[in-house]
Amino acid sequence: MMPARLFVRQAACCCLIVASASLAARADDTAALVQKGFYLQVHEGDAAGAAAVFERVASDSAAPAELKREAESRLAQCREDIAAADLARLMPPDSIAYVEINRPGDQIVRLAKMMGLVREPGAETPASTEGKSAPGIPLGPGLVFPADFNVSPALAAELKKFRGAALAITGLDDKMQKMPEGVLVLHPGDSDLVRGLLETGIQLIEPAEPIANFKTYRFHDHQNQFFLTVTKRLLIAGTKREAVAASVERLGNPQAASLAAQPAFKSHEAERKGLLFAYVDGHETVRRLKTMMKGKEAGMVAGLLDLDHLDSLTLSAGVTDDSVQIVGRMNLKPGHHNVAYNLIRTAPFTGRSLNSVPNGTAGVVLIGLNPVNAASVGKNQGPVEVTGMDIGREIFSNIEEVAFFVLPTTTKSAGTHHELPAMAAVFAVNDPAKSEELWNQILSIAAMAGLHDTHPRDIEIEGTKARLYHFHGAPPIVVVRTPERELIVGTEDAAGAALRASRSHDSIRNDASYSKVLAKLTPTSSKAVLVDAGRAMQIAKALSGGGGHGSEMDMAVVAVKDLHVSLVTDEARDSLTIRIEASGLPNVPSIIKMIASQPHSTAKK
Repeated sequence: MMPARLFVRQAACCCLIVASASLAARADDTAALVQKGFYLQVHEGDAAGAAAVFERVASDSAAPAELKREAESRLAQCREDIAAADLARLMPPDSIAYVEINRPGDQIVRLAKMMGLVREPGAETPASTEGKSAPGIPLGPGLVFPADFNVSPALAAELKKFRGAALAITGLDDKMQKMPEGVLVLHPGDSDLVRGLLETGIQLIEPAEPIANFKTYRFHDHQNQFFLTVTKRLLIAGTKREAVAASVERLGNPQAASLAAQPAFKSHEAERKGLLFAYVDGHETVRRLKTMMKGKEAGMVAGLLDLDHLDSLTLSAGVTDDSVQIVGRMNLKPGHHNVAYNLIRTAPFTGRSLNSVPNGTAGVVLIGLNPVNAASVGKNQGPVEVTGMDIGREIFSNIEEVAFFVLPTTTKSAGTHHELPAMAAVFAVNDPAKSEELWNQILSIAAMAGLHDTHPRDIEIEGTKARLYHFHGAPPIVVVRTPERELIVGTEDAAGAALRASRSHDSIRNDASYSKVLAKLTPTSSKAVLVDAGRAMQIAKALSGGGGHGSEMDMAVVAVKDLHVSLVTDEARDSLTIRIEASGLPNVPSIIKMIASQPHSTAKK
């Protein structure tokens, strides 16, 4: 009997040991799953993948209680992150205006990198390569702005954690005494600092009844009130409790009606890729504004702008790998009669005038005026006569487009020692003979008014006949016609450069400073301003008297040598788009080095 009892006891102990080992192994497996989910959620930013892992742990009845609670909490966080990937999905479908900021940290770091303020991982600093401190700009006792100044990788990483924010406007006060009605959503992402500040500060606000078991607070004064709810990952605020509750409900219901699902809003999806996006629903906004607009003045405004045909207004801004861009757009419904837009809208330019804008130009303004009129091309074969009516015809019929350009050089003013930029205007016209005669008549009238010093005379520029005019206090002005139906009016050296560009095909189209922006022009592009800041600064330096080597103007020229700025309008029948872009931003460390190398900037020993 004794051996049998001993055997049973030993067997029971073995089973207990095996069971304990199995439970320990199972706990280890569960812990490994939680760790995997944490890595996917925090380090990889894969909310969907992390949610699948945490769901396995949360649904495992045998999982340790502590790990199960951790998994359930993080599963709720992941589900909110998935639902809030598009903040517009949390907004009311009847929103009349919407603004969102998307991952500002990424955009700020990208901008800092363009300006040389972010080093690539593993890159050595000037101090480490030279074995000594990099030169800097003294700021005061014990302070210096170093030439190798950069954004700390830790700060860059923290900035990238913040996901974004969005605001939707749903109503306007008729008397404009209260704040607009709406909903605000903040998504701190994985930024514990921002989340901690929000959760700490919100405790100072009066508690209210929870919404969906989330802590809710209420702030109010004599005119306005706000409700704020803190969910697992978001802070949702609104002027009405029911609006906040509806946004919280959308977190758990992907099929709920929202702004993101509205066809009018979805059509702007491509514009929402950058840092900032703003949207105004024209129809809803006008409908609500009409109750506030009274009197004849309001009727005049409505008629001038044809507000009933306003479809939407949008604004987007962002930072790419090599430029900063801002795009504004007004969309009108077909059949509109927006007088204000129709007055400023002109025909798109073909870019024909750019063939005579020289390579190396500091800046150019291009304006499309009229479409090509094949019926009037070259119709004047005999002597040309002009009348006062031809001035209007020139502007409203004959000129297709005009390009004003400035070269990075200067020319002396007549009768003075002052210098002015070398510049000219290239008119692409239907009837060049008529244009030439008209401009000569206009300048002759100016001559008869006593604005000239000498009589106009005929000269040759680059083998082409031209007419030269002298005016007091200004450089000589020439008028020259090209075989390509273009008229050039400007300083003699600029006109000569334009003729050479036209003949040699070495125009602004071959200029690396403008090639990217010219490639982005569309069939509806109508006006453009293009500037090479480095070349423009050379003009400013010459006009200011220059300065010796190492002068502030020299440093300014170097600082902006790669900076290019453009403003282009696309004027279609039912939409106006304005694009602003800047690339080649100044490199901050290089500027600091230049300033620090100057004798007056060196710290006294």
